[in-house]
Amino acid sequence: FSLRKQQQQQQTNNNTEIAFTRDILIEDPQFLHRVGQISLETHTSRIWIDTLEKLYYFALNFVLLEEAGFKLVWADVFGCGKPHEKPGCMDEIYKFKYPCGPRLKDKHNPYLGLSCQDYLFIREDRRGT
Repeated sequence: FSLRKQQQQQQTNNNTEIAFTRDILIEDPQFLHRVGQISLETHTSRIWIDTLEKLYYFALNFVLLEEAGFKLVWADVFGCGKPHEKPGCMDEIYKFKYPCGPRLKDKHNPYLGLSCQDYLFIREDRRGT
């Protein structure tokens, strides 16, 4: 967070998407105002989000991005693989109809799920000042 200007930040596996929001709030609440683009890979199965606290920080990603002026420009929903899809998702995730859990099985990919998503957000002003 000590960077003056960061053009791109990418988040991937291992609960980074949860720790990222928590760390921004603690260390540098203005960090997203200095970033022009965010590539976010999220995981919603119980392997990654298994408590209300983790769900809170996961959802806070989208609030912080919106407040900093980011707009979604691309998204993809894909499966995490059978071991990660099998535990399912917290009831709260299903309640809000966020992508999670199994898709209809097909003969080409019987374990494809919805629990992993990729997003690309760009700041509305695209300057990342």
